[in-house]
Amino acid sequence: MHPDKLVQCPEVKKCLAGKAEKTKKTYLTALKVYTSYRNMDPEQLIDEIEADWKKPRRERGEVEYKLKEFHTWLRKEKEKQKPGTEDATEETGVSPKWAHTILGAIRSFYKSNGFPLNLKLPPPTTLKKNHKLKLRAEDVKKLVDHAPTLRDKAVILMLFQTGMDVSTLCSLDYGDVARGLEKKECPLTLHVVREKKHVDYTTFLAQDGIEALQAYLNKRREKMNKTYEEWIKNGKKGKAPSTKIGHSDPLFLKERIRNGKVRLTPVLIEKVLREIAVMSGVVTQEEMDRADMNPARPHALRAAFESVMTVQNVNDVLINSWMGHRLPYDGAYHMPTLDEQRNIYAENSELLSINRAVEQVKQLEEKYNGK
Repeated sequence: MHPDKLVQCPEVKKCLAGKAEKTKKTYLTALKVYTSYRNMDPEQLIDEIEADWKKPRRERGEVEYKLKEFHTWLRKEKEKQKPGTEDATEETGVSPKWAHTILGAIRSFYKSNGFPLNLKLPPPTTLKKNHKLKLRAEDVKKLVDHAPTLRDKAVILMLFQTGMDVSTLCSLDYGDVARGLEKKECPLTLHVVREKKHVDYTTFLAQDGIEALQAYLNKRREKMNKTYEEWIKNGKKGKAPSTKIGHSDPLFLKERIRNGKVRLTPVLIEKVLREIAVMSGVVTQEEMDRADMNPARPHALRAAFESVMTVQNVNDVLINSWMGHRLPYDGAYHMPTLDEQRNIYAENSELLSINRAVEQVKQLEEKYNGK
């Protein structure tokens, strides 16, 4: 069943109520796979388990058995898809983590409709081939240098220097950075909301990232002005195109969409980073072909931010706060003021600079003859 039809089912609405948008998307994907596998719609699935629960205790458990079969099918027989597409590859079997995520969504569907399942499956294990690279500034510089657009350069630097997750980055509006850019703040203060955890928090962006972001926004304005000039040349037909980026406009847009304001998506960033990782040499083509996930994926950049700040001995509570993690009950009481946080970030942002950090490494190598 198509996700657009699934979301209209009362049983699915119960399951999605109160969930974040990203979680809803994951649940709908899982339900699409499961309903197709079982050849049943959501109402039929609930009718089935309701009838099963009415049986004598010894005869119950048909649904749990079907779910175990479904899990085996996912791991061994389901066609793999190319990342970011619906195109099938020649391989079969999804990763343990993705299979576990799908089963979790199906269990939530049953529980939301009054039928919690006591289903035990082996915990997902991270495959050795799907490890995250431990990135540092020199690696990020390679990624930035090989990024084909100003937008992609700014995205990579923001993921690395702010520590935010890719979904939060995609949710940013121009208004989230406008005031700081106008005031020429450095580091740039970002007040954002991490939708996945419903956390309102503050993080910062260093000098390189600010410059890359400003260059991208200037390029956008140039395109907007060019579109406006073309509109005048064509006799002012239709509505006049805007020449300013509005505060509610997405900070990062999909490109090659004429006169559009379509927000950049995590899936597209994942796809672009796969290509850049190989072009830059940070990941070899053999490593990429072998892995289900890009070793230099967006989360590796987020993890790199955490590692850099940890190496600099920044307080754990502060690091977690800047990354949008939910703080412990008394964590907020130990937080410095905003100005103090900005100063701490500035003092420890040297290793986040793809220019200064790489230059420091070169100087050390020369000093110690590469030892």
